[in-house]
Amino acid sequence: MSKKQYLIIFLVSLISASVFSNLAEKKVRSWVEVLYELVTGQPMVYDITQTDEKGIPYIIEAKIGKQRNPMTVCNKALSYHDKFIHGDSSQLNYFLNCADWLTENVIRGDSFSVLKYDYDWAIYHMTAPWRSGLANGVSLQVFVRAHEITRDEKYLTAARQILNSFYVEVRDGGVSYKSEHDGWWFEEFSDEGGYESRVLNGHMFALLGIHEHFVYTKDSASLYLYDQGLLALRNNIAKYDNPDGPSFYDRRGTVNIKYHYIHIDLLSRLLKISNDAILESYYEKWKAYEYPSLTTRLITPPMKPIELAIWLLSFVMTSAIVFVAFYVFHRVNQRKQSAGGA
Repeated sequence: MSKKQYLIIFLVSLISASVFSNLAEKKVRSWVEVLYELVTGQPMVYDITQTDEKGIPYIIEAKIGKQRNPMTVCNKALSYHDKFIHGDSSQLNYFLNCADWLTENVIRGDSFSVLKYDYDWAIYHMTAPWRSGLANGVSLQVFVRAHEITRDEKYLTAARQILNSFYVEVRDGGVSYKSEHDGWWFEEFSDEGGYESRVLNGHMFALLGIHEHFVYTKDSASLYLYDQGLLALRNNIAKYDNPDGPSFYDRRGTVNIKYHYIHIDLLSRLLKISNDAILESYYEKWKAYEYPSLTTRLITPPMKPIELAIWLLSFVMTSAIVFVAFYVFHRVNQRKQSAGGA
């Protein structure tokens, strides 16, 4: 083949790779992760969740090793519960094992409890043991559902102790930042010496857990907390609006597209409880945001190595396909010409 033909192959591969990588980004990302592990012997993404014989999960993460994470336990418990109520009775013991683990792995104060994280988390300067308004809030959902099934009062007792932590400020061992006029913010990453991150999804998840506790128990304390938390969300959600991209993850301006879509889902769920005009306006605005294609992100600084790797793998695969197609076409055309000359 001539130099001109090779140039055509290159240009066609370039265009094909851009189109393919945009359409199949998630799939190609998984291939990149597999290749990375085959070459280096280490997983590219360390957020691996496994369970023990009781069905209680733990995580394996590069910087902290193998650890229990209360939020992971909550999520796994809710997954077991969902399968149980849809007819899989084998999930009940796993669900209750997780609920029991949550009742036991707490730091108890005089009138409240917090779920404890027994490892440091450098991103927000958390030092063990620290706590989380997110995990505390979602654990309320686990406890009320465990009580609904078993009628064991230990779950409501645990829920009430956890609920009380939202009345206590972070500086005093709780999980809240309280303002008389601005409402109460429920902090996902809570530690007296840590950064004040005010993670948006953590606050909203906590709100949903507190509201579920109120619906189940009709406890005025949880209703008051919900109202204070909703006030804080209404007064602060504008600070998470990013005019140049997806919504901010926290007050430090962190952007994570996965959490942008989580924010939209959480706002949708909260709007079913409290039909608030301010929340609805941001729900509609954020829902309308269109995430840039991979090609667009590659030419817009800063470039992420994983995204470049996805495009390069796409280019290699499409180049191979295009080259084979051109080669076959070239050979067939040569044979036709030879046959015609004969």
